[in-house]
Amino acid sequence: MKIISIETSGGWSGYSLVEDRRIKREVIFPSYRLSSVFLPSLQKAFRETLINIKDIDIIAVSTGPGSFTGLRIGMSIGKSLSLSQHIPLIGIPTPYIIRENVPFPRYPLLILIGARKGEVYTFLYRKERENWEEIIREEITKIQDLKGRIRERKFIAVGEGALKYKEQIKENLGEKVEFLPFPQNIPRPSNLAFLAEKEKIDFEKGLSLSPIYIGLPRIGKGSE
Repeated sequence: MKIISIETSGGWSGYSLVEDRRIKREVIFPSYRLSSVFLPSLQKAFRETLINIKDIDIIAVSTGPGSFTGLRIGMSIGKSLSLSQHIPLIGIPTPYIIRENVPFPRYPLLILIGARKGEVYTFLYRKERENWEEIIREEITKIQDLKGRIRERKFIAVGEGALKYKEQIKENLGEKVEFLPFPQNIPRPSNLAFLAEKEKIDFEKGLSLSPIYIGLPRIGKGSE
């Protein structure tokens, strides 16, 4: 099975080409370069991997919550390719993609995605064997209120919100929280592809996908 995945929900964007669960190409770059870099880079990847767009079985896109501009561009590219080539489109929530960066967590996983100033989209998961148990789902929380919301004795904070508010989180939660190295906080396009492969294919459902936005559009470097 051949899959294109498009991840554009946060400060870093990218894509992957996966064939039979092997990563043929994965590219990640700052999202402010998204509109100028994405399509030329993807075309180059097709040439160099000798994969033909007509042979793609699934197109996968992240659905957020995330950047207005990034998700709008990523969804537009995904739907355009899906319609023009009649390839099924599958959407995966961004927290699901991030948690695949930590497949065997020692503690519950707190995923934080920046919302508005001083607030984060909050998701809390515990992994039981092969399955993720959802404890908190898509809740907007002020950083200073996390201490009252998280009942776990120990947990891991991950996601771009964890990077952005690391010092404030440490101040509020102290030794209860652990942090991960930078790469594990970024949703990887290849994780998106592997998750999409497990989903049921429904062409019509893919075309009606809608992302979850967390900000209004802004133009130029540093835009959401």
